[in-house]
Amino acid sequence: AATDVSAPVIVSSYIDKSAVDVTGFDASFALSVRISDETGVADFFGRVIHRETGQYYYLSSEELRSGTVQNGVWRSVGTIPQGAAAGTWVVEIFGLQDTLANRTSGFLAVRTLQVINIG
Repeated sequence: AATDVSAPVIVSSYIDKSAVDVTGFDASFALSVRISDETGVADFFGRVIHRETGQYYYLSSEELRSGTVQNGVWRSVGTIPQGAAAGTWVVEIFGLQDTLANRTSGFLAVRTLQVINIG
């Protein structure tokens, strides 16, 4: 039998909002990512980062919403706090690993989010 030596692959991604307003309150968004892997996804993390200022926030724990660990849609929620920097934020996945410890390196940008702050 062939051995899986490849890291999981992000097939597609979706974010439920294109922009959030953090002028007067925290704002949340949901990220859905379809990931495939021969042996199955074991772990990954998400964050959202404003590259100009270096501000970043981790997404909640990922949860398999449909499909299987070999080909499924995972969902995470991110919250950007009131007063965060305005502009383009990048949603990234990192530490994407399968059950055999094949993993991606670095941060994989999957979506962008516009943050509005009229403070």
